[in-house]
Amino acid sequence: MADSYLRVFILVDALDECQGSDGCRANLLTDMFFLRDKSKVNIFATSRLIPEIMEKFEACKRMEIRATEDDVRRYVHGQLDGGNIEHLPSLIKHKPELKHEIIKGISDAVDGMFLLAKIYLDTLVDKVTVADVRETVMQLPKQVSGSGEDKRLEILNQAYESAWERINGQKEGFRNIATRVLAWISFAKRPLYTDELQHALALKIGMDVFDEDAIPQVQDMVSFCAGLVTVDEKSNVIRLAHYTTQEFFDRKKSDWFPNAEAMIAETCISYLSLEIFGEYCLDESDLDGSGLVKSNLDYLCSWGLYKYASYYWGDHARVAGRKLDESVIGFLMRGTVASTAFHVMLERFPTNQRIVNTTCFFPDDIFDYFQLKPFSLVSGLHLAVHFELHEAINMLLKNGCDINGRKGLELTPLLMAIDNGRIGIAEMLLDNGAHMGTVSGQSIMYLTVAMEPKNYSERLVQRLIAKGIGDGEDFSLYLLPAAEFGHTAIVKLLLNKGANIDAADSSLRTALHTAILLQ
Repeated sequence: MADSYLRVFILVDALDECQGSDGCRANLLTDMFFLRDKSKVNIFATSRLIPEIMEKFEACKRMEIRATEDDVRRYVHGQLDGGNIEHLPSLIKHKPELKHEIIKGISDAVDGMFLLAKIYLDTLVDKVTVADVRETVMQLPKQVSGSGEDKRLEILNQAYESAWERINGQKEGFRNIATRVLAWISFAKRPLYTDELQHALALKIGMDVFDEDAIPQVQDMVSFCAGLVTVDEKSNVIRLAHYTTQEFFDRKKSDWFPNAEAMIAETCISYLSLEIFGEYCLDESDLDGSGLVKSNLDYLCSWGLYKYASYYWGDHARVAGRKLDESVIGFLMRGTVASTAFHVMLERFPTNQRIVNTTCFFPDDIFDYFQLKPFSLVSGLHLAVHFELHEAINMLLKNGCDINGRKGLELTPLLMAIDNGRIGIAEMLLDNGAHMGTVSGQSIMYLTVAMEPKNYSERLVQRLIAKGIGDGEDFSLYLLPAAEFGHTAIVKLLLNKGANIDAADSSLRTALHTAILLQ
């Protein structure tokens, strides 16, 4: 398409905010420059000074973009004249000289950083006298013009520390909301929408009824956080004010919010268990494929925190560990409630976005399996396996749960563990007598041989052989899939167990043929 135009300009803003993990940013940069060289596309990009990005643009024209002092002065002036600073305008209404002092003091201190100007303005919100305002402005850390990136970050971090101190100096009610807002935002598995966070803060853990009168106002949630939190007006996402704020909290959050994972997990579990959702949960009567099921699930998802709680309660519980054992077990034993949350969670994995371990016993993966059987109820053990809740699995087994899940459900907890590469859990279930029959005509040994990654399948095959599973079978049956998946160590194991190296399938193809074709 670029070649069909005489000139093409591509603008890429904030390259530094493209994630560096999994090669995402590196791949984007590579493709950008490939396109530029192949089609003579012009690229205009902005970024903070990150070596990985700067190296790519080393031969390109570059300029530093900084706010001028006049820019900052206009911003501060606008905030004082009608921005988000609540009572300052009335304080300085008849004192233009004080207003001038504020504008000059902040502009001199921030060295072109609008974010820092916003934070410094927020330090004035609780000042009630002219003397208080003057003293605060005088004490603002001063930046040297042109300060290096490290110095600028140091001053920002000082501002964040000061904001944290102001948060903790608030009245208990304000402080409680602010710390919970910051804990949720810092530990959430994805950005949160304002209604999700409002419901999370309103929920009283252990209560069966949700009190809508307990929902806090968004403006209060933001205000109590001393400038560290902002709301994106377009997306309605509530987040930390800046990437540097996120980096700061990433370093501090474990010390400041040591029980956040447990708090979030318990909130999610309590929310999913609310009485109002009971009549919309799946039960045995839904197994006939009733048309009401989808509308029920849609209704549940329309509630503020339900989707987030369904998707991520187990992730938070896994990190929290044993702090939540009783809450987790109680939830997992509420079959229909837990199973409904699982079906809502399936929507988290659109077909074209799944990254799964390759096995061959279901159409594609466990999510496709449940799309074919959309009203199959899963057991609490299934969920514990999916989220890798080792202690919960132990407790469920001790409490006598059915280790093979629900009757009529071909996908057992053991097969779910194998499908997801949960080798330790698969071994635990095997040791406790999990069913090892055939699935879709394939034996457990065949399914394991065909599993990725290699080190998981090898270890599990060794365990199966050690337990005597497969004795009396012709191990030659497994040579071809082992070769097809490149499991050299498993091929050796099978040969040592007497597998015929020349065994062929119906197309007369041997393991050697397969290995050669894969080269």
